[in-house]
Amino acid sequence: MWSWSIRAVFDSNVYVAAYLSKNLRSPNKELFQRWRAKEFVLLFSQAILEEVIEKFEQRGVDQALTVELAAFLLADAEYVVTSDDEHLALIVDDPDDDLIMACAIAGQADYVVT
Repeated sequence: MWSWSIRAVFDSNVYVAAYLSKNLRSPNKELFQRWRAKEFVLLFSQAILEEVIEKFEQRGVDQALTVELAAFLLADAEYVVTSDDEHLALIVDDPDDDLIMACAIAGQADYVVT
């Protein structure tokens, strides 16, 4: 365990890849295992949660897994309040990533994982 807390934000695709991967050694699954082991603080916002739920629905992820993820986030991750003012147009190639950056900035993240 770290003597200081690493703070990270996951792009919504990391959540999807972790939940859809059949590979037990998937780097995305490992990220979730490390977060659940409290090796770092995972940050999320309402906008990120909504995007993840939308992507899970689009890819046909079982609703029980969606509920499970939401419960894990609410119990063990740090909720970051972002405002519409913080959702600046930063990422020209993928505007959906602006909400990830807004959470990272507001939550003082050390890392953004995409």
